[in-house]
Amino acid sequence: MVNDPELDEIASKLSSASKLNPATAQAEETQEAMENVLEARKRLAAIRKAHERDIRQSELDEAVKSFRDYPLKYATPDERQAFEYQRQAAQRAIDRNEPGFKANLARIHQSAFAILWRSDPDLW
Repeated sequence: MVNDPELDEIASKLSSASKLNPATAQAEETQEAMENVLEARKRLAAIRKAHERDIRQSELDEAVKSFRDYPLKYATPDERQAFEYQRQAAQRAIDRNEPGFKANLARIHQSAFAILWRSDPDLW
């Protein structure tokens, strides 16, 4: 979770834009609302970039927790080793601010799905 004081201000601007009735709004009001939305998108992107390490760590922690909750029980030793390698590679990408995090996270999710699929195909 990201705590940034700017988020409240962005939410307020977006809230006012969402309350605008397009059928009765004047052109100036509509233009101002569109500008507020565009500004909010830019500011959100900047906030995300500033907190990228925390966001990625949270994503990895959730993926690891999910994997350990169920798929790990049904994983083969090779799959367990591959999971650990993928987890370590994703953690390195976070720690060193290197590319490849998304690919490693995707591999963790794909491995979990494959294991779950194999464990009971009737569920799917």
